[in-house]
Amino acid sequence: MGELSKTLEEYIKISGDFYKKIMEILEENYCWKCPMRTNSGKTFCRELDAWIRLDNALECGVREKLEYKLSPEAINIDISSRNGSAKSSSCRT
Repeated sequence: MGELSKTLEEYIKISGDFYKKIMEILEENYCWKCPMRTNSGKTFCRELDAWIRLDNALECGVREKLEYKLSPEAINIDISSRNGSAKSSSCRT
């Protein structure tokens, strides 16, 4: 197995671990006070929130590493257009 494959496997494990950690934080600190908590098993709002936060963190991390290489116009490019979604406005968590 090549170095790239090993690195991607490591990323998959790490991101899965952080997904689990985010899910626990949401449940313990936020979801218990949500009026929709009784429907969360049907709406999967906690899972979706964790996924969105991880996706945003990945995009922000990559964008941060590229900022010094890119022109101001390129920094604002909509990298989310690959899947038709809207560009995220900021790197807030």
